[in-house]
Amino acid sequence: MTVVARRDGCRSPLGLEVTDRNRPTPWLPRPYLSFEKRPEASSLRDTCGRLSTGGQFGHVSTGSVSARRSRSMLRVSLARSVEEFETQVQGRRAALQLNLRIDFAFIAGYWLVFATMSALFALRGFRGADWIGAVAGELATIGALADVSENVFTLRLLRRSERTPGDDQPATLATSMRRSSLVKWTFLFAAIGLLSLMFFQRGGSNIILGAVYAIPATLGLATIAADGARLKIDDLWLERMLRVAFLGNCVALLVGIPIAAAQLSQA
Repeated sequence: MTVVARRDGCRSPLGLEVTDRNRPTPWLPRPYLSFEKRPEASSLRDTCGRLSTGGQFGHVSTGSVSARRSRSMLRVSLARSVEEFETQVQGRRAALQLNLRIDFAFIAGYWLVFATMSALFALRGFRGADWIGAVAGELATIGALADVSENVFTLRLLRRSERTPGDDQPATLATSMRRSSLVKWTFLFAAIGLLSLMFFQRGGSNIILGAVYAIPATLGLATIAADGARLKIDDLWLERMLRVAFLGNCVALLVGIPIAAAQLSQA
């Protein structure tokens, strides 16, 4: 249907009349002024219904919001079910498999960083430094091994979800993947928190660097504890907290190594 202007008088105060597009209008030269009449919601209830179901007007659905919340690579292995995992990896399986294979090299790299920091801690002169450094190294080693296990379970679950033949049960793989991820984050954040004592012990301006280690580690441990306990916290906030903790600890480790090495050489 098209709304066109008429020259002759009409009953509408605006001089408009709804006519059929297919009917010729010889008295009005082309291109004539016309516009398509868009469909309108007949009632407030109709509008709300379309918004809630992702209909014509809203194009929004609760499923799409959930999918946007779970797109972070950091939370893929923390999926609580096979269905949640499928939602997270939808449309990016190939990229995820490539990232997981690259991650094995990343695991070896960050384990070397943790080992270096633990050795620098063990060489400190205060009492118990060697034991604290050894414990931090052990925690980092367990976290790295859990990271390897997490990647293996994730890759196997990706293959099984693609209907690849095998004896693995997807639900069992999803549970093992999540447990490995929880162990990984818990032990890595605990190791970083323990390494912060290296700087707190020296006092002075080193306390700032110690806080840079301790605060993200504490945030990470709190986030993993909330996720592991299945507290009623929005997944979007859990994802953001985990990302902040992860990036904060990466910065702390990279900054801390040269400072700790310089302090050891001056001792």
